[in-house]
Amino acid sequence: MKIHLLVRRCMVLLMLILSAQFALAQSATSVLDKTAEKFKAAGGVKASFTMDAGAGPSSGIIKLQGNKFTIDIGGTYVVWFDGKDMWSYLKDNDEVNITNPTKSEIAKMNPYAFVDLYKKGYEVKMGKSTAKYYEVILKAKDKSSSLQNVKLHINKVNYQPIMIDMSSPKTANKIKINSYQTNLNFDPSTFVFNKKAYPSVEVIDLR
Repeated sequence: MKIHLLVRRCMVLLMLILSAQFALAQSATSVLDKTAEKFKAAGGVKASFTMDAGAGPSSGIIKLQGNKFTIDIGGTYVVWFDGKDMWSYLKDNDEVNITNPTKSEIAKMNPYAFVDLYKKGYEVKMGKSTAKYYEVILKAKDKSSSLQNVKLHINKVNYQPIMIDMSSPKTANKIKINSYQTNLNFDPSTFVFNKKAYPSVEVIDLR
């Protein structure tokens, strides 16, 4: 009788643990759902950021609208993506590479790719949240994925990201959002490389 009672208590405890884990997963997903909803309703977005990829911090600007974006890191490295083609400019080489990036490659370039990333191929859970932000952790289910881990800090008041930490087997990028503007209206040319602005650059088409 005592054994049956002990087994029953263990089963109840196990169910409580599993229920708590499920609740945490649901909570993390709901935070990202709300963040994605806010982001997609924001129209054009412009954010300034500080990034540390292991070689010291650098500052930049990112502009986003829908699935398009442009990233400018001090003019030394600029990326334009119009939803299909990506132009990557490296000042030191004075060249621009044109590619058709995969979703995984876009996710590594665009820190806001988590808006759709979490819906497929990632386990989602809550981390060590504070009074100011939610911490949400994404872990790739596929160990061969080029983007293995993403840690997000989401403002509890406006659901805007304030820190994005991305890591893969060979790289790690930690991005701190310094300012965030919404409801902007960018011209489509914002997300396309303009050869006239870089007359001496060599264009290499890798598509």
